[in-house]
Amino acid sequence: MVGRVICKEIIMKAVKYVIWGAGEYGKRAFNAVGKEHVEAFMDSNPQKTGSLYCSKKIIDFNHFIRDYSECLILIANKQFEECAEFLEEHNIYTYIKFQNIPNELFSYVGRNELKQYILNIIEKDLRYGIKGLSLYSLILYHWIKEIKMCVKLIFNREISGKMLELLDFYNVLYVFEDEKTDNKPDIIFLCDYVSKNQVKTLLLGHKEYCYIFDCSEKIEAYYNPQLAGLKNLYNGKRCFLVATGPSLAMKDLDLLKRNNEVCISVNGIFKAFDETKWRPDYYVVSDADFALENRKVIDSLKISYKLVSDQCVEFWRYEHDNNVIVYHHNASDCCYDFSEDISRVSYAGYTITYICMQIAVYMGFQEIYLLGVDCNYSRGSRNNHFMKEDKPDHMNHNEDKMLLAYQSAKQYADEHNIKIYNATRGGMLEVFERVDFDSLFEDEERQFI
Repeated sequence: MVGRVICKEIIMKAVKYVIWGAGEYGKRAFNAVGKEHVEAFMDSNPQKTGSLYCSKKIIDFNHFIRDYSECLILIANKQFEECAEFLEEHNIYTYIKFQNIPNELFSYVGRNELKQYILNIIEKDLRYGIKGLSLYSLILYHWIKEIKMCVKLIFNREISGKMLELLDFYNVLYVFEDEKTDNKPDIIFLCDYVSKNQVKTLLLGHKEYCYIFDCSEKIEAYYNPQLAGLKNLYNGKRCFLVATGPSLAMKDLDLLKRNNEVCISVNGIFKAFDETKWRPDYYVVSDADFALENRKVIDSLKISYKLVSDQCVEFWRYEHDNNVIVYHHNASDCCYDFSEDISRVSYAGYTITYICMQIAVYMGFQEIYLLGVDCNYSRGSRNNHFMKEDKPDHMNHNEDKMLLAYQSAKQYADEHNIKIYNATRGGMLEVFERVDFDSLFEDEERQFI
């Protein structure tokens, strides 16, 4: 059964949100849905209650129940599952999670380009469906409605009755995917991430499907000619991807310098610079919080190339020397595809090391050695990196999802005759063949001695 019959003359009401999380994730969610669609923020920290965030009031859960129950809750913090369990324990099912969405919805570049690309491929007189319920599907629904096109959300019957009531309240049209009707969509947009291989399979079996989660390679605004200049620059050579795990030792960095190895490194590696003369040739950042917090340090680094993701929205609001700092378009964390053209897109895979692997392959390296990629974290520890942290690390590093990315990298490398070795001293990463770091330099070190 389709949702309530709604006259075409009725003006569509935009869904209103309460964002759960008055932090960086909350700010991204705020940018994604737009100020006019956010009624308030909700946060579990009582010290924030009553104050403003992004010009909106911060409320507590009781306030939500009392005054905002007709809003859709958008969970936008890193405790997605815990928040969802809490809501369902209180018989609240009108929520969605701020995850698995295209980064351009909240990034420095791309939102307008993505919207324009999608609206340009829409054909007059065709009926459109959007499969599933997510933030992206709701945003897309409103984009299409803006140009007066026929569109409906498509659900399976597991969706809660309370969510359907809320969608009815906002005049959102929907249909169940197993419903028999003559008024079927001509084109069905797929908004959830699936791998490129899965996309090919889906499109072969269902010609009406149109995959739009990742449109990176079709949007010209993402292309960065500075990065295109790196293609095959080191064809057939080897490099080292230096991460910041606790096993990383300064003597190893000194050894890399003595042997003039090409190195790509990340994030807080600059904390080692007071103890070694080694410097990476390429420095990569994709975490928005980290980039903004360390903006001045990143600006000051004397490194040939600094690649900062377009996820780092606030970072890019400042002026930078673009001869040194270049942006790279970074697709959603949940993407495990392996990019063959980082001048247009890189895929995050929940770890910046995965991005670095794509960069290294694009630059033509045939042998890639990992160093300091321990891939094991302890919640609440101050020793998850090579330099002891000032504060305990309570972040969920998603090690299980990292492993999926590493497995994707290995598969790509094996299929393209590229060798990725793990030269890390210890750690938990066993996806790649291990090699002894010191053995890579034995001949050179004898000469040095």
